[in-house]
Amino acid sequence: MPSAQPALQSIASDPRACPACPVCGSTNVQIRFADCRDLLFPTPGEFRVAACTACDALFCDPQITPEQFDTYYLASYYPTAEQIRARLRTKRFTRWALRRFWGAARRDTAARAALRRVLSLLSVRLRMAPPLHGAGRLLEIGCSSGEKLFILRDYGWRAEGIEPSADAHAEAEKLGLPARHCSLEDANLEHGAYDVIELTHVLEHLIDPIGGLSKLRDALAPDGKILLTLPNGRGVGLKAFGRYWQGLDLPRHCVVYTPTALRALCSRVGLEVRQVRNLVAPEVIIGSAKFALNALRADAHGPAEPNGADRCGSRYQPDRKLKNLAGRLARKAIAVALLPTALLGRGEVMHIEIGRADNA
Repeated sequence: MPSAQPALQSIASDPRACPACPVCGSTNVQIRFADCRDLLFPTPGEFRVAACTACDALFCDPQITPEQFDTYYLASYYPTAEQIRARLRTKRFTRWALRRFWGAARRDTAARAALRRVLSLLSVRLRMAPPLHGAGRLLEIGCSSGEKLFILRDYGWRAEGIEPSADAHAEAEKLGLPARHCSLEDANLEHGAYDVIELTHVLEHLIDPIGGLSKLRDALAPDGKILLTLPNGRGVGLKAFGRYWQGLDLPRHCVVYTPTALRALCSRVGLEVRQVRNLVAPEVIIGSAKFALNALRADAHGPAEPNGADRCGSRYQPDRKLKNLAGRLARKAIAVALLPTALLGRGEVMHIEIGRADNA
């Protein structure tokens, strides 16, 4: 495997100094990885990963601009509407459980709450389901092609979304979903309207996390909740794979957070972290290993030629994955092996609940 953990280099000794940390504003940052490229797509540019010594965040330098969005977010980054329908046809138990025990319009009972805890052990999707809360109005930021919205509306939530990608938004429209084609910065959100706001692998993509979370704070209902799912900068994968860790996903991931960094970010905008759960993510380990092997292959034979498969959904093959029994068993085995890391706070993915600091 290529060398993954070079020594940190002080910004002061580097001729191209990094900007201040976008999370806490500190200028005490160090270069973690230099001369990095996009490992997912054959896009132009070189990037660095800087580590903030004050809040423990990692961030990309330089960060991409809104004008470069279509360059780095290719159509194949998103599934098609038909792929979403096909995937959900295989998840009948999960959809039944969500409808029966997480439905926003249903009256909650102690028995239903207990069954939710039991069922959550069977599925990551159930563990990440939004809590029964308020009148059931939910906003998903970065809803992609609308898979989660499609499920949420099916079991009672008044769910809507925001998606900046024209390709993904077009697929969400095919599913008949109430998704707006705009960025969070440009969205006009109703003040105090939403019981739950979800960002599933989205916060790390925000160029201005301070402004984004401030806007979402104002859109929360008085005791509303913001639910985040994002890579964990303290995960074992970063130590094992370094620059090839899939959680970095340069340059699309502007910031990679740790629980410490998230608390620092929330404290700046009047929010607080209520709960942190670590999740196992075997797909991140598998993806990181593929990136590292591809780098070895490129060193030996030169970079692979891009295959040009940039149409929407070309990276998603749900039917093939479902038929690949050996692959499914391998992912399950990796998940079991990773369980101790999640229990120790070193899981590859974090599921975070935050709320207004004045509602603690």
